[in-house]
Amino acid sequence: MVKVFTNDGYIVSIMHGAKESNISDAEYQAIMDKVNQKPTPPDGYDYRLTVDLEWEMFELPKETDEPETDEATETDYQNELRRLGVKV
Repeated sequence: MVKVFTNDGYIVSIMHGAKESNISDAEYQAIMDKVNQKPTPPDGYDYRLTVDLEWEMFELPKETDEPETDEATETDYQNELRRLGVKV
C-alpha cells in the first residue's frame, strides 16, 4: 500500500508499505510519471511538486561560508566540564 504525505499544498513524501493507502494505484502512477519527468532547474533553483501535479520552481536558500553559530567548540566543552566540577 502507498501513502502520500503533503504539506502546504506540496507532495513531500511517498511511503511504500503503509498499513493503509490514501491514494489509488492510478494516482500513484500519475505522481510517479510526473516525478520521472521533473524539469532541470537553473542554477540556484529547484522544483517542487504541488498536489495538483504541477512543478513549481523555487529559489534555493543562499549558501554562506560563515560557520554555524550554534556549534560548540572544544573550549565550550571544557568550560562546561569545569562548571560541572570535572578536571580537564
